[in-house]
Amino acid sequence: MGRHHVGIWLFGGKQWLLTDPDGACVELERHTVLLEPTVVSNFDDWPGRAAKIVGTSIPYPRLERRHKK
Repeated sequence: MGRHHVGIWLFGGKQWLLTDPDGACVELERHTVLLEPTVVSNFDDWPGRAAKIVGTSIPYPRLERRHKK
């Protein structure tokens, strides 16, 4: 999804992982979940441990188009 300019976040345990700390909605999410994100270069070691995977995008139609594929 990253190549489609959709941010990817993984949540697991008490961690919020992302690759772009300046991406869409990061500031809002910081206040929502009351966590600081952990910036990672990729998610290779995480998918089996992720409780939740989130795709973020502004404008929303970009995310909607990606979801339909």
